[in-house]
Amino acid sequence: MNIMIILLIVLPLIIGILIFFLKKLEYLLSIFTSLILFLLSINLLFFENRIVEIKWVSEFGINFVFNADLYSVFSIILATLFVLLISLYSGTKNLFVDNTKKHIYFSLIMINLGIINGIFLSTNLVTFLIFWELAGIVLYLAIRFLAKKDNEIIATKTLYITGFVDFCLLLGIIMLIKISGTVSMRPFNYMLNSPYTITMFIFLVIGALGKVGSLPFHTWIPSAAERVPVPVATYLISVVDKLLGIYLLYKICGEIFLLKPNNGLMIIGLITIISAVFMALVQHDLKKLLSYHAVSQVGYMILGIGSGTVVGLAGGVFHMINNVIYKSCLFLSCGSVESMTGNSDLTDNGGLAKFMPITFITTLISALAISGVPPLNGFFSKWMVYQGVVESFSKTHSLVPILCLIGAMFGSALTLASFLKVVYSIFLSSPLNKNDKSEIKEVSFNMLLPMIFLSVSCIILGVFAFEIPLKQVIYPILSFSNIITKNIFSGSWQPVISTALIISGIFLGVVIYLILSFNKRSRLVKTYLYGEEEKFEGTVLPGTDFYISITEKEPFATIYFLARKKFFDFYNWAIGLVGMISRLLKFLFDRKIFDLYYIGKKIVFVISKFLSSLHRGNLHGYMSWIVIGLAIILLFLLK
Repeated sequence: MNIMIILLIVLPLIIGILIFFLKKLEYLLSIFTSLILFLLSINLLFFENRIVEIKWVSEFGINFVFNADLYSVFSIILATLFVLLISLYSGTKNLFVDNTKKHIYFSLIMINLGIINGIFLSTNLVTFLIFWELAGIVLYLAIRFLAKKDNEIIATKTLYITGFVDFCLLLGIIMLIKISGTVSMRPFNYMLNSPYTITMFIFLVIGALGKVGSLPFHTWIPSAAERVPVPVATYLISVVDKLLGIYLLYKICGEIFLLKPNNGLMIIGLITIISAVFMALVQHDLKKLLSYHAVSQVGYMILGIGSGTVVGLAGGVFHMINNVIYKSCLFLSCGSVESMTGNSDLTDNGGLAKFMPITFITTLISALAISGVPPLNGFFSKWMVYQGVVESFSKTHSLVPILCLIGAMFGSALTLASFLKVVYSIFLSSPLNKNDKSEIKEVSFNMLLPMIFLSVSCIILGVFAFEIPLKQVIYPILSFSNIITKNIFSGSWQPVISTALIISGIFLGVVIYLILSFNKRSRLVKTYLYGEEEKFEGTVLPGTDFYISITEKEPFATIYFLARKKFFDFYNWAIGLVGMISRLLKFLFDRKIFDLYYIGKKIVFVISKFLSSLHRGNLHGYMSWIVIGLAIILLFLLK
């Protein structure tokens, strides 16, 4: 069993290095390795003692201690499963602009898998931080070598932002080691009752929020997602960052500190939801639109964990799992469209449902799931988050939870609105671009299989939410197994019964439609436009114009203008601050205010001038200094 735990870290690292130098068989090696690791991680569930210790710097208590607790094991299962699916999907050549770099991609995802497995298994704060930083380096390398254009700029931006938040995490870990007296990661249950613990909490939370992509540390995500190949965006943005960031945030709020409602975290969650979804509404590029939704969905996870309740914490972790599933499905569906049409722009695509029916169905299911439409998985986890916020209000009687609840539900409605635009623009509308589409067809089976698996998972985890994800996964990994499920829910939701009613309603609607279709006495009427002028008669209504009016109304017009000018970009803030400091220092040095040579010369000159003034050739003066000096020496000696 000890060998199994070590293999989860070492094997993907070795295979990744081998793929990089071999430059052959990367596709088969990646699939075969991830399948073995997936089976090994599942096998870990059947062992009770899952602790391995390797001596390193024992004098300081720093050893490689790996503990495969349930949360760690399930995280590794998810990570290896998604690497398997994404590796299977990545066999198509035209997913990558430069296929000569394809071995770099497979090498990096294998190396990254070994690193994040080390993060999940580490119970030593020092080794945890080492693996954490290595994951950031792999992220930088992936963007640097695989982005289509502006790779150096985007990679540098990513490195600066993640470097800042990782520095804050380092400070938080140092403070934690100092206050706890140990480098071991274990439940401490500190309270936010002193300036020291509050500062430590802020530093640690910044590290988690930066990794998960919350505001204001999210700005590298849309830039990277738009330019890297779809498999890279799927793995690094949809899977890795969410798994790691929420894992750390759970450790902070559920173990290091005592679980209590936190208005600050809930406000950050709300701002993340609303701001990102408003940006997604007006995007024309599908990858950039999906990246903003990846940021927006993070807000629900933060909101659930910040509610400080059992159901909210469980809902936040459950929503993380759901988000990884449907967001990966959406990115992979986007990649399928891009591989067939050559671009992911909503304006240039249209009418693809008849050419790519399976891709259309998987996109539709995952789009409804992320929008929180019942009975899919996204609805259930959001419902748990909402209830956690309501319970937080009952504990604190603050207005913040109520405002967060209203904002989160509004954000879910906007999410649905933006995906109506996506589905209409790409699959249902007539294409604005009249180029020949005769060569467009459904993608290959290796690409369809991961998409089908993920979309079916959206249905199963929603319909059987109590039986499968909650009882079998969420409650055990959060140590909530002893809680009776009906006791943590104030409302009632029966997914199976609701699904049956929804299917019955759809069936009845189809029957009515067919009856009316065959009824010869039925008549067609024009769409009622509430007295508005019909402007698009005989033309194609572009989906990208659905919400264009929102950018023309105040205060949204000003906000969108500032967003386009990168006013809300944390990276630009930091660069601007550094530039301001450098200009200030230049001004001070030019004025010789901070010139060390000039200051030292002045000090030496003043001292020498004073000493010179004492030497006037007066014998009485010299005798006076001798007497004073002797008196001082005797004073010290007599003590």
